[in-house]
Amino acid sequence: MTIKEFQDLEKAVEDELKMPDGLREVIDKNNYLPTLIGKYQKLYANQTYIVKKLEIDAAEKYGELVKYYKFQDSFSWSNAKEIDSQINANPQYCQILREINQQKYFLNFITETLSNMKNLAFVIKNFIDYKKITTSNI
Repeated sequence: MTIKEFQDLEKAVEDELKMPDGLREVIDKNNYLPTLIGKYQKLYANQTYIVKKLEIDAAEKYGELVKYYKFQDSFSWSNAKEIDSQINANPQYCQILREINQQKYFLNFITETLSNMKNLAFVIKNFIDYKKITTSNI
């Protein structure tokens, strides 16, 4: 997911999580909620895949760099800590780590959004029950 896609997603979530004012709109939102949850579950699955793929890319890059610094570098590094230090200073490896952190941030947002959507079903149910109680003749 790109930053632009994430910004668009934030705006969409804000609109989709808004509680409508009228009873009819609340009922319509309740009926639409399973579709909405399904949409965000798909986003969650895709984002999880992106994060896992990047983590594999980072592990592969780390392995390549260990091999390079241990056997092919012009300087002989004496221990694993020095090699690790060189790897963590490698711009390509750092870029992968930055990308992982950014994608994890997006994944966390989607996870929290899904949780809020699932909780919205209870909020809607309570709202409808409240309306039933307040509008019925007791």
